[in-house]
Amino acid sequence: MTQRPQIFFVVEDNEMILDTLVENLNDFGYTVYGAHNHAELSTLLKQVKPDMLLIDHFLPEKTGAEITSYLKGRQHKSIPTVILMSAHQHVKEIAKQIGVPFLEKPFSIDDLLRIVNYKPAATIRDNQKKHVALRAITAITNLYFTYPLEKY
Repeated sequence: MTQRPQIFFVVEDNEMILDTLVENLNDFGYTVYGAHNHAELSTLLKQVKPDMLLIDHFLPEKTGAEITSYLKGRQHKSIPTVILMSAHQHVKEIAKQIGVPFLEKPFSIDDLLRIVNYKPAATIRDNQKKHVALRAITAITNLYFTYPLEKY
């Protein structure tokens, strides 16, 4: 059985998508670092060794495929898995040519987790439901303490 990755790097230039991916992966117990471009990724790689990278294809300066080819070169052979993501279907062929999995945007956290740790989808959905329920309970609790019912 393949060991589940623990440390993720997510490279995405869209701030909202990057924040969402980092937050969701953190919620599922991963240690996650985000980068907006190749330069930020290079800095991170000097500090931390990831188990897996999730890289958007269309980035400023270099494409995800160019970064992946660079990482598969001499300097970073120790990175076991790179996943290339894009909303453009033709990138699937590019991912195939460079030998990495492809994740088409938009995708669900289920889709991503299925690729990285091979959990059955039902288990992933159950975890998501528990997480959503916990957030709802927290929001209601915060609302109650902010506006106690006794006042009304």
